[in-house]
Amino acid sequence: LERAAVQYRQAIQKAPSDWRLCFKYGKLLAEDLKDYQTAAEQYRLVLKCLPHSYLGHTALGAVSRGLGNLDEVIAQYQEAIRIKPTCDDAHYYLAWAYQKQGRIDKAVEYYSRTIRLQPDRVPAYNNLAEILYKQGKIEQAIEICRRGLVFTPDSSILHCNLGLLLDKQGHR
Repeated sequence: LERAAVQYRQAIQKAPSDWRLCFKYGKLLAEDLKDYQTAAEQYRLVLKCLPHSYLGHTALGAVSRGLGNLDEVIAQYQEAIRIKPTCDDAHYYLAWAYQKQGRIDKAVEYYSRTIRLQPDRVPAYNNLAEILYKQGKIEQAIEICRRGLVFTPDSSILHCNLGLLLDKQGHR
């Protein structure tokens, strides 16, 4: 991996405006080497080359998650959604960041949007049901689990959580 990183750096020196090289190098840095800071630098170069594309924003949002910078996560995913309103990953991770910040109404809004865009995204159902449960809205949490199971009938986590929620209501 380190050798591949060196090769990417050399290739980027020869073709600094090749956004694909920067993007792929950023991906190697983020996913394989866990060097989020350097990956962020590469994704910022991608954004300079492609300011109209959501890809650089979602990638920068992902490394910002790795760096724990929730404000940057929110900013990048909001921009990705502005550019591509149907980007389900941006909606999901925006909801996730809002949930981490305790901005629950926004988290509910964006988890709901995620589910509309990608009805088989189990973590969105699961996180939304958890929020509703913590708000004392057990019936709504049960409904979210059931709706998720329509699209992902083999989801063990949704089945488990549905069972726990039904048990809370006294169903055996």
